Amino acid sequence: PQKQRGFLLDECESLAREGLRTLVITQKYLQGDEYEKWKERFDDASQSLEDREEKVRKVVESLETDMEFLGITGVEDKLQEDVCDTLENLRQAGIQVWMLTGDKIETATCIAISAGIKSNTQEIFIMKELTDPVEIKNKLDTFSTMAYNKVLIIDGITLGTALE
Repeated sequence: PQKQRGFLLDECESLAREGLRTLVITQKYLQGDEYEKWKERFDDASQSLEDREEKVRKVVESLETDMEFLGITGVEDKLQEDVCDTLENLRQAGIQVWMLTGDKIETATCIAISAGIKSNTQEIFIMKELTDPVEIKNKLDTFSTMAYNKVLIIDGITLGTALE
């Protein structure tokens, strides 16, 4: 399983670098009574009036163990028409353009390039997996002194810490 996990992570990162959405396909066989017990816990969590989302997440995650790997896919996610032109028009009007996405750093980078947010002459400044607010502030200060020809990419962990 650990070797398989390493393979999956490598393949997901490789597909993401190509700008593809990844989907890992697995399965798990359950006996009827196992399913009934899980379904009862899921229904209880779904109907909870407090912390419903968290309870449902935990019940679903409890099922996602010891699964059999079946495959991995990479799907191209094309931009809508005129995205590049629209973003360029906004920039020419003096409007600063930001992109917020829940993608991996590699996929977000590919989207920024294909959408024209990052030009060929710009470098990428990445802030990834930072949890120390002081370190985040220092990196943002560094970025602000050189931001003219750089694109900032921040992952979810870092952004969550920065917004706290």
